[in-house]
Amino acid sequence: MLLLGIILLPVALADNTKGSFTILSNDSVQPQPSGSGGGRGGAIPTQPPSQEKETCSNSWYCDDWGVCIGVFQARECTDQNQCANELKTEERLCVPREAEEFLERRTPFIPIPYWVAAFSLLLLLLIIIIILIKKLIEKKKRIIRIKKHK
Repeated sequence: MLLLGIILLPVALADNTKGSFTILSNDSVQPQPSGSGGGRGGAIPTQPPSQEKETCSNSWYCDDWGVCIGVFQARECTDQNQCANELKTEERLCVPREAEEFLERRTPFIPIPYWVAAFSLLLLLLIIIIILIKKLIEKKKRIIRIKKHK
């Protein structure tokens, strides 16, 4: 009965109030057929239909990668939350098994520290300079010997 009074209060105010007014409500009202005996008829409030759609977040689970066919391999993924109605197929480039085995057998690259490389280069340069100086000294000695014999 209290609910009916709350619903009919705006109608009673409308009959006794001059001017215009607006009633704001989030409830939707569905008219009900009036019963026998006349009257204004009734209205029952109902919950409004949900305006927000539920968001579904995909949660993909993928099988292992399949065998290499040509240069591609594939795997199938399914949505664990069942948001998507179809399977998702992923593809990627693949390397034939022989190439993988070759790369695994190859000796790993051992990085050389910069100071070792710089020291080795300087040592090589020093050896070349010493050899050139020795050859230059020998050439001068030969020239001096030739001048003495003349």
